[in-house]
Amino acid sequence: MTNQKNLIKKITIVLTSLALIAIPIVYHFRDTVPYLQKDEQATSTGSSYDNKDIRLLLGDFINHVMPTFPVLEDESLFMSPNERSGNMNDPYDPIGPTALFYETSEGYRYLSGSLGFSSQISCRQNADAYKTRTKTMSENIDRFMKERGFMKDGANSSPATYFENAKEATHFLEDEKFYDYRLAYKNVDNTMSCVASFSPDCEGGINPGFHQEFSMSCVTQEELKEAETNQVWLLKELELKNTIINVVYETTQGDIPQEATALVDRHDVTKTPLFNHLKNETFFSGGFSSNRGGGYFIAKKIDGKFGIVFEGQDSVSCEAVDKYSIPGSIAGGTCYDYINQKERILSR
Repeated sequence: MTNQKNLIKKITIVLTSLALIAIPIVYHFRDTVPYLQKDEQATSTGSSYDNKDIRLLLGDFINHVMPTFPVLEDESLFMSPNERSGNMNDPYDPIGPTALFYETSEGYRYLSGSLGFSSQISCRQNADAYKTRTKTMSENIDRFMKERGFMKDGANSSPATYFENAKEATHFLEDEKFYDYRLAYKNVDNTMSCVASFSPDCEGGINPGFHQEFSMSCVTQEELKEAETNQVWLLKELELKNTIINVVYETTQGDIPQEATALVDRHDVTKTPLFNHLKNETFFSGGFSSNRGGGYFIAKKIDGKFGIVFEGQDSVSCEAVDKYSIPGSIAGGTCYDYINQKERILSR
């Protein structure tokens, strides 16, 4: 099943697209603000990547909040150098392009390019330790953000009852809504939004031992609004709540704008994905994720509105291909007959 392997490969890309890789370098906190990319052109609107205010805020956060992160005597904190930081003066600069999602009041999640950093702290597989650390840090973050004119965005933050009600397993606590513990803020001028996120997983990685990830990303309201406008219409048609469409693979016309696939590789995020071009399509295939899960889907426009006609983590079924007349180019060239247990080659 060659096509099945290709789909699995695609899904693997989807599920790993939201994870930054950390390497074992301890970032030395400095009194100076980090490098300002294109400082002379920076404004308070437009792209988050070129935004001076965001870079200053993130640098301030690294210098004043990160050193307060509770670290036990035998633990260590790793900042993740961002290879897209653009800072030629500091190869270990952790600030660079990231991706974050926001959720509307109706539960539709959309992705936006943003600017931020990621860090990992060594940990023990112990839920109580995670709870204590996260609670201390959340209080420090809340104080820091409010001192700088930000207010809590309740719709995109974990509930205040998280520490009392979070599910406990052998080595993590889980937020039923977001999985990660999230703190979202927007400034009083309504020009910037930020999200701090704590992963509940204490897991192995490229660094020795077990680690938990913490990330902080900010985005201009202008870029966030653009993302909402260009993505939520499609989520509503597909009736996908609490789910992110993070990549478009194929379309009927075969012409996929670069912006539609910008979030496949998180290290290459400088733009927000735009899906308005799909309004002229009949079929398209894409990838979705929801917290730590995800998969592959095919959508068809029926009566002027897109609907999902296949979804899963395996080859598209021949039954779906025949029922909805899915083109071979959209299905990946083959389908699988699950009744007769055999693969069928499709015409383009």
